[in-house]
Amino acid sequence: MALTDTALNLWNAKLPVAALVASHAGHMAATKIDEPQRAVFDGALDALVAWWPDRRKRNLVDVWNEVHAEPVRLAGELKGNAKKAADVCVRALYLAVSNLERVGRGRRELPPDCYDVEPEHLEALLRDALKLHSATQVRDIDRRLSVIEGLLEGGKWEPIVAAAAAMGWTRLQPGLRKLAPRLRDLGEALDAGGAAESMDVGGRPALRVTMPGGERRIGVLDGEELASLRAVIPWIPA
Repeated sequence: MALTDTALNLWNAKLPVAALVASHAGHMAATKIDEPQRAVFDGALDALVAWWPDRRKRNLVDVWNEVHAEPVRLAGELKGNAKKAADVCVRALYLAVSNLERVGRGRRELPPDCYDVEPEHLEALLRDALKLHSATQVRDIDRRLSVIEGLLEGGKWEPIVAAAAAMGWTRLQPGLRKLAPRLRDLGEALDAGGAAESMDVGGRPALRVTMPGGERRIGVLDGEELASLRAVIPWIPA
């Protein structure tokens, strides 16, 4: 029930974090689409969420009209897993625009089909994106969402966007559950948006992971352990 409850809390938040999460779910699915079509879906998802900081300068309807038509067209042409992924991306677009307008207290100027969105659709979208990204499990999504939920207390959009961008939505590789418990703890923290720094502990190399909320984890790692961790979390800095 954790994922169900957290997704609902994000949908009801005072910031459009459900739109942000939906866009990342779309990016996860889009990994099954080859370029250049993938760039169309990724670009549309990013452009829609980027409207929020500029909402006083641009009308959401104008942005929607600019970004959604081409992904919808492509989704009708693709086949196989690419088709399934494209459908998830299109659903992510609709969920995102609905959440953006809802939180922004818009005047319901969007096309009627943009309102066929219910709060439980966010969880369904995430679960369908998971089916296309086998390296990720429900527990990984729930951990990421919990971090985003915790940052809502600060009431600021930019730190939440930055934390979500640092997570392993499309970058997590298979094998996280096979790591030794100490390495798995570090890997899960990095996947949930933690920032890694190399440091020295008593003359031995170590990795310090700082979570978006400030919590820290430190692990002393030998070369083999670091290589094992980097195979799953490839964005660890050298």
